Amino acid sequence: MKKKGGELVMLGEYYNRIEAEMVRGLLESSGIPCKTFDDFVRSGIGLDALGGTRLMVHAEDLDKARQILALSQKETENEE
Repeated sequence: MKKKGGELVMLGEYYNRIEAEMVRGLLESSGIPCKTFDDFVRSGIGLDALGGTRLMVHAEDLDKARQILALSQKETENEE
């Protein structure tokens, strides 16, 4: 994967970290590097208490990432 530089921008915010990681996997398999940032406050027993997970991409990849997500959502809707 080619290393990219530049500004990271938020593609989306997910309450559920698992969902954020699934989207990250989809985008990375399409060649778009992503980073997730947790805003969760962890309780003493490891449960997610507050916040969310932000999925970040390089600004130059934002439009392509949105297109991939829109296509994936459309395919999912057609399967139902």
